[in-house]
Amino acid sequence: MALSQAIDPLFNDIADRSRQQKVPDLLFCAGPAETLDFAMPSLVEWMTEGSAFAVAIEPERRNRKISLRRFWYRYPDGAFSWNLGFEYRYGVDLAAEGAGTVPATYYFLSLLQKLAWPKEFDPARGPEGLDALVGLTVTRAAGEAQAVPFWDFVAECYRADRDRLERDCNIALPGFTEAVENVPSIEMPGLTVPANRSSFYFHDRQFFELIEPVENGVLMKRRTRVPDAQFRQYPELIAQQKALKASSPHVLLGPDYWRSVRRQRSRPAETRLAYLFLAGFNQNIIDFTNQEASEVLDSLDPIYPKSEEQEEEGFFVRFANPRAMITFVPRSRTLEVGNDHIGTCPYAFLIHALAMHNEALTREQEEATFRAIDEIQSKIDSGSFAEAEAQINSVRRDAFEKYERHRYRNPFRYDTERDVFEELELLRGTSRLKEAYQGALAALEEDVRDLNRRQREKDDQHEQSQERLLNLLFGILGVSGVIQVVFQVEQFAHERASNWQNWTFAILSLTMPIAMALALPVAIAWYVRRRSR
Repeated sequence: MALSQAIDPLFNDIADRSRQQKVPDLLFCAGPAETLDFAMPSLVEWMTEGSAFAVAIEPERRNRKISLRRFWYRYPDGAFSWNLGFEYRYGVDLAAEGAGTVPATYYFLSLLQKLAWPKEFDPARGPEGLDALVGLTVTRAAGEAQAVPFWDFVAECYRADRDRLERDCNIALPGFTEAVENVPSIEMPGLTVPANRSSFYFHDRQFFELIEPVENGVLMKRRTRVPDAQFRQYPELIAQQKALKASSPHVLLGPDYWRSVRRQRSRPAETRLAYLFLAGFNQNIIDFTNQEASEVLDSLDPIYPKSEEQEEEGFFVRFANPRAMITFVPRSRTLEVGNDHIGTCPYAFLIHALAMHNEALTREQEEATFRAIDEIQSKIDSGSFAEAEAQINSVRRDAFEKYERHRYRNPFRYDTERDVFEELELLRGTSRLKEAYQGALAALEEDVRDLNRRQREKDDQHEQSQERLLNLLFGILGVSGVIQVVFQVEQFAHERASNWQNWTFAILSLTMPIAMALALPVAIAWYVRRRSR
């Protein structure tokens, strides 16, 4: 109850989630807040453009203290999302990194995103599993618990929260493996990952001012801070490292490399490194030092703000990729409120949560629709057009009952949230997938109508052919009757001719019946031909 009382008013400030004059969405508190110890692997490895790379993490830089809050969000259709809010205050760790050393904090942040969206790993390692690739472990309390892989820790938390929800709220949910579907990774063949989406919220004035640079009170173009001449060196340094270690299984970016990149932690070098990290993080690229100016600028193009007027407001900048929404702010009152309850800004979370629900509905509907389309196509191929049409109508009814009525129609009140929500729908394919299966259904429906029309035309032609055949048979029967009459007349004429010895009379007697016998088939043929036109 305390969670809803603290957070729901903030949700209601920016969105109208009401349905039939009620707000069916609910927040449920899960496990208690706790502090965790995240440990990085000794070697962070990745593969990009066919080459393997690695950086060694110094022992004193591997461990990070992170706060955790967990909670449930229930949607109008009864679905639940289970949310974990991690808070990492990285400022001290970043400032403590020495000159010419590996930027371990940047790599740690990059690995956090890899937990949700693995990419840039050796494809052959896919079967090893996500935890083995990322290498992050979690300890709940130093000295009291053993370090476990991240997703094992998540599953353990879910079991505890599910039991608590059933005990306290009488709500039963399935187990972790049933509730959290493992989906194939597009980037890593053979790897399956838990279905999830991430939202990162950076409360960092320095990062914000790099993305939205201001000079003498005037907003500057980012390209003035990312000149091509100064960023050209970074891919060149990578190429040099590859040439020096051509025989190694991976290119280890060691002290010599980092002394070149960080240059005794000079301000310009650190600024460029920060730009490289930000651009890489927005695209979930851990190989962030291997970029030139054009790549950095492309990756720093936000989904909000999009206009000069929005930029001048200067409140926040948002980016998105297919798996994560990323926000940068110089200050945030709502973040301070939200941190104590959900571990993030309520405004950003609500955009993330509703977009995630819409995407899940769309993907579920896509799977069900295309499965039905295969069945409909099979019925069409077998000529069961009525059944196919009935199933199409059933799919359309289900589209509303099971999906459309539960989908959020961009409920946000302000363009700051409305624009971001719309961009997320586009980026995650929600709009595109919906158009795809609706188009496929419409095409099948048109196909069924066309085939029905052709079948009716074929049936009509068959009916006409049968009628013509029937008429012909009746005609033949009529001719047979006339011929029989002719023979009877001929017999009569022959008898009279024998009696009267008058052949002229016999011939004249036969002329009329024979003419009638010949005329009837001709008339029948003419009639049938006329009917068939």
